[in-house]
Amino acid sequence: MLRVCSFEIEPLADESLGVRSMSILVTTPDVVILLDPGVSLAPRRFNLPPHPEEFRALAEARKRIVDRSQEAEILVISHYHRDHFTPPYESLYECCSDDDFVAIYSRRKKLLLKALDSKTPFNQKKRAWLLTKAFEKLGVKAEQVGEGSTSFGETTLSFFSSSHGSSKLGNVLVVTLRYRDECTLIFAPDVQGPVDDAAFSRMLSTRFDIAFVGGPPLYLQERSEELTSIARRGLANLAALVKANPRRVVVSHHLLRAPDWVEALEQYGVDEDNVLTYSSIRGSPLTLLEANRKLLFESDPPPHGYENLLAKYKGRKCTQLLHEL
Repeated sequence: MLRVCSFEIEPLADESLGVRSMSILVTTPDVVILLDPGVSLAPRRFNLPPHPEEFRALAEARKRIVDRSQEAEILVISHYHRDHFTPPYESLYECCSDDDFVAIYSRRKKLLLKALDSKTPFNQKKRAWLLTKAFEKLGVKAEQVGEGSTSFGETTLSFFSSSHGSSKLGNVLVVTLRYRDECTLIFAPDVQGPVDDAAFSRMLSTRFDIAFVGGPPLYLQERSEELTSIARRGLANLAALVKANPRRVVVSHHLLRAPDWVEALEQYGVDEDNVLTYSSIRGSPLTLLEANRKLLFESDPPPHGYENLLAKYKGRKCTQLLHEL
């Protein structure tokens, strides 16, 4: 738990804790807010499935999100990638079940979802539609939000849109959380730097007390010139943001899928001591499991027939797989 002026902040899951996520719980004097209640693993990386250690970290993160969601009055979903929301079905790589969906989303005062727009990819529109239908069955009313703000007592949530990076991935919802004029938090998931210069300028000009920022996907640079450009521009913007706000930027997500992320930041003049991570806030060791998946398979090989086990448990919660390992 981290206390920043009027906020109590608990990072729940991200790459520094061994999983794909950016989920956090924020408590203000007025309200408890859960941002992006989702977690997942990459089904393939280095042409390998997740290592058993990744599934163990996933199960722990899923339990944290379900448990801590019980305190949340407001839930926000920034976009419709499955590491940012919990889907309404059983899934191995999200380690979730129907019961988890009900536990997380039922009995909440407010459920705020990123509004669909012309840039929203088809697969995200489909997930949003399925999610909305599942909410209706639960009797939960979800509100789509875009640019604008809403208040709960003296706590204000403001929203603006930022590019996810590649033009194929659409936009994400960036959240600015303020309590009076005393405290400001920015939650910027999947902004990849931010690579979007307009979003970068907006964040740079905001006098924030802490910002959670999804960094650029360094590990994708070799795939295309566009992704190389995204990674470099995103890294330059992230470095500038950190230099202007040392020890107030929490770096997360795509950046930490690269084992050399510290060296990459150092090339732009940013020392590791000037950034925070979810793991450092929680007082946990930095646990980059996906970034080190190949090393995990070499140093601690899974049991014989492991891939067959994954096929057997596909479409089932990962705790069932772990019982057999």
